[in-house]
Amino acid sequence: MTESDWAACRDPQMMLDLVRERGQASDRKLRLFACACCRLMDRRGNASGLAVVELAEQVADGLLPLADALGQEPAGGCRLIMDCWALDGDPWSRVARSFAVTAQAWRTLPRAPLLRDLFGDPFRPATLDPAWRTATVVSLAHAAYDDRQLPEGTLDPARLAVLADALEEAGADGPTLGHLRAPGPHVRGCFVIDLLLNRA
Repeated sequence: MTESDWAACRDPQMMLDLVRERGQASDRKLRLFACACCRLMDRRGNASGLAVVELAEQVADGLLPLADALGQEPAGGCRLIMDCWALDGDPWSRVARSFAVTAQAWRTLPRAPLLRDLFGDPFRPATLDPAWRTATVVSLAHAAYDDRQLPEGTLDPARLAVLADALEEAGADGPTLGHLRAPGPHVRGCFVIDLLLNRA
């Protein structure tokens, strides 16, 4: 796969294979990708299903031990958390089955844009000038990460626009600003927010 292939690719498995082969896919990112897929699949905002996804996100971010999450999950949620947590084989297909999503619906789910949000351009990994990480920028990045639009779980475009303006004032330019100002989707694990918050 070339850089232009990545930008146009619609096959998430090829994209996942690439970032894994290049050593750019942390377990946290892969688990947050599974959680973002869960939110895409549960468009009805099912409260019990989204409660399980919230637990899985907390586990992925290291805020909640896996054992504690399994003890808190709503009825039937244990399998979903384990599917989000497992990274062997094809956990995303198992997640789809947990939501009773058909194979056709799973194939057409817009997962490729999520991967571009999580990993940026793997051929030109983004870098961050430490001078850009002002107290204001870091505070805004935390707010964007924590205060999402629910139940879809996407980052608030208005918050991202304010963050982009603050970054620009700190001297940032180029793809970092462009990504924050792009329509998205932006989810937890967004590569720019992760850079600002020192998360892998």
